[in-house]
Amino acid sequence: MLTHLLTFGALAALIIVVPGPDLALITRTAMTHGRWPVLAVCAGTVAGILFHATIAMLGVTAIVTASAAAFTILQIAGGLYLAYLGITGLLQTILAARVPERGDAEADPGARRTIGSAFRQGVLSNALNPKVAVFFVTFVPQFVRAGHAVLPQTMALSAVFLSIAAVWHTTYALLILRLQRFFRRPSVRHVLEVLTSLVLLGLGARLALELL
Repeated sequence: MLTHLLTFGALAALIIVVPGPDLALITRTAMTHGRWPVLAVCAGTVAGILFHATIAMLGVTAIVTASAAAFTILQIAGGLYLAYLGITGLLQTILAARVPERGDAEADPGARRTIGSAFRQGVLSNALNPKVAVFFVTFVPQFVRAGHAVLPQTMALSAVFLSIAAVWHTTYALLILRLQRFFRRPSVRHVLEVLTSLVLLGLGARLALELL
C-alpha cells in the first residue's frame, strides 16, 4: 500500500502543479489582495477538492466492487485523461507563447475582499470544475488494489491528494508574495508547463498500451 501511495503521490503532484484555474486565482489574489486573502483562497480550493472527493468516493467504490470490467474501463479512461492533460497542456503553452502577455486588470481601489469571500471563491473554483470530478472517477481507481477493502484505499488516496494540494497551493502563494517578479516571467511558467505536460502524456500513453 505504501508503494501505491508514493506512486500516486508522485503522479498527483505532477497534476497539481500544472498551472490551471487554482494557480491563476491564487496568483491574482496574492498580487492584488495580500497574504490573508490568498491563504483563504488556498483553503477554499482544498475544500472544493474535498467536495468532489467525498461525492466520488462512494461511486468509485461501488463501481470497482461490482465489476472487474468497469475497473478496466476506468483504468483506460484514466490513461486517456492523463494523455488529455498532457496534450492540452502543450497546446496551451504553445498558444500562450504566441500571444503577447497581458498584465492583470487593475483592481478597484474601492473594493475590499474579505477572507470569507476569498474562501468562497476558492471553493467555487474547484466545486464548479468538472475536471476535478473526472479526476477522482478516472484516476484514483487505477491505484486501488484488488483483493483489499476499496473504501479505505480511496480514502487514503484522496487524503494524499488533498495534502499535496494544500501544501503546494500554500507554498505557491507564499512564494508569489515573496518572489512576484520571478513567478510572473512567462519563460518560467512555460518551462514548467512543457515538462509536466510531456510527463503526463508519456504516462497516459504507457498506461493505455499496457492495457491493450
